[in-house]
Amino acid sequence: MSWLDGRSIHQVMVTAAPGDAITNSVMEIRSLLRTYGKSEVFACNIHSELLGDVLSISDYDRHAPAEEQPLTLVHLSMGDDHLLPFVSRLAGALIVSYHNITPSSYFAPWDASTARLLELGRRSLEALRDRTVLALADSSFNAADLHDAGYSPVRVGGLILGVERLLELEPARLNAPVDGPTILSVGQIYPHKRPDLILAAFHELVARHRPGAHLVLAGSSRLPGYADAISRYVDRLGLASKVTVTGHIPEAELVAWYRRADLFVVASAHEGFCVPLIEAMQFDIPIVARANGAIPETLGGAGVLVPGDTGPSTLAAVMAAVLDDDPARDALRARGRERRSAFTAEACRRRFLEALDDLAP
Repeated sequence: MSWLDGRSIHQVMVTAAPGDAITNSVMEIRSLLRTYGKSEVFACNIHSELLGDVLSISDYDRHAPAEEQPLTLVHLSMGDDHLLPFVSRLAGALIVSYHNITPSSYFAPWDASTARLLELGRRSLEALRDRTVLALADSSFNAADLHDAGYSPVRVGGLILGVERLLELEPARLNAPVDGPTILSVGQIYPHKRPDLILAAFHELVARHRPGAHLVLAGSSRLPGYADAISRYVDRLGLASKVTVTGHIPEAELVAWYRRADLFVVASAHEGFCVPLIEAMQFDIPIVARANGAIPETLGGAGVLVPGDTGPSTLAAVMAAVLDDDPARDALRARGRERRSAFTAEACRRRFLEALDDLAP
């Protein structure tokens, strides 16, 4: 008998979108919480594909009857003008799940609106602290952020991943070069992900090491100005025939790229967890990553970790070295298989429930 039996815990998030790692985790959490009591997901912004499955915050009173001691799980990675006014009128205590708020300085030169929402997210984190009875973090890196913001208690265990299901999907058919190695990077085309650095390193790789290589940048482009700058950079480097920038793609196509890839690269300057690393491990892809944010913690030794300030030439040389070393790639795949076991859906659910047990009477 669990203290959660019969307990309703509803979730609140800023934006629910298909293919988004946080949204995927929220839905996994909802499924788990529904085994104990009622649980709905409410969002300020909802993609059309999720309407009805995810509910608007304006519908909260219709779908979430008041309880004597309600608990609400609030997910934070971005601010919204409607989030704080909504949460402030909710009765009861809060659980905050912190997925990291990217520093606004990365976005300010490209999109003032996004930068403002990130600043608002940081203010929301501070405003919710005194009502929060438990703070969840995706990583120890994020937990340090919460401690600095004055949160206590803080537990690592906010994400429930379900990346194993990707292995069950039928991959889409790709119309892309297959004569050379495929380098893959997955993530939104955002400044802090450093796709520009990956492109510069790939240019060096093609020029000096592997002329037949192909690069795939798989992820949404939600900053038009920055996406255009990346497209122009591809042209300026003369890489148009060797680089695929996918934009938003269905999971079947993402799976196809994972199955095609010979090497996975992450060059981010800031990450609060980095789910694509775990996805790459699922598909036995050797990984090269720069040591920034939570990347070393997420990787857990299951890849080649280079210093956080590594530049294009060195990154290209490391990529070439891994591609040229069959035993090294086999060893990296083996480490990935061991590391990914810590992030199965079952393991994530167990950590999540253990964290919630801090609130048991």
